[in-house]
Amino acid sequence: MIVAEIEALFGLAERLNRKNRTLVEVAARTLMADVGKINELRKERDALAALAEERRKFIVNGVETGNIRPPWDEDDPASSVYKDCNLEPSLAVQRRDARMKTEALEPLREKFQRDAGEAEEDGDVTAQLHWLRTVMHVEILQKEYRKQAEGNGDE
Repeated sequence: MIVAEIEALFGLAERLNRKNRTLVEVAARTLMADVGKINELRKERDALAALAEERRKFIVNGVETGNIRPPWDEDDPASSVYKDCNLEPSLAVQRRDARMKTEALEPLREKFQRDAGEAEEDGDVTAQLHWLRTVMHVEILQKEYRKQAEGNGDE
C-alpha cells in the first residue's frame, strides 16, 4: 500500500515536472517573439522620433516667425500639440515610448488572462494563481506607463 502511494506521488511529480517544462518552453518562445517585437518597435520609435523632432522644429519656428498662430483655446486639439512642441524632445519621446509600451503589453496581458482561464478549466489552482498574479503585474506596469505617458501630472 505504501509503495503504491509512493509510486503515485512519483507519477504526480513527473506530470508536474513535464507541465512546468512545457510552461518554461512556452514562456521562452513567447519571450523570444517579444524580443523581436521590441527590436522592431525600437526601430520604428527611432524613425518616429526623428520625424517628430523635424515637425516640432517646424512648428516652433513657424510660431517664432509669426507664420503660425499658437492656439489659445485649451479645447483646441492643436493646443496639446503646441504644448508638446515646447517640451524637451527627449521628454516627448519618453512619453511616446510609455504609450507604446502600454499598448505593447496589452496582447501579453490578454494571453496571460487566457492562460489563467485554461488553468482554471484544468483545475490547476496553483497555475491559475500564478497567471492571475502575472496579469496583475502587467496591469500595474501598464498603469505606470499610462501615468508616464500623461506626464506624471507635472504639467
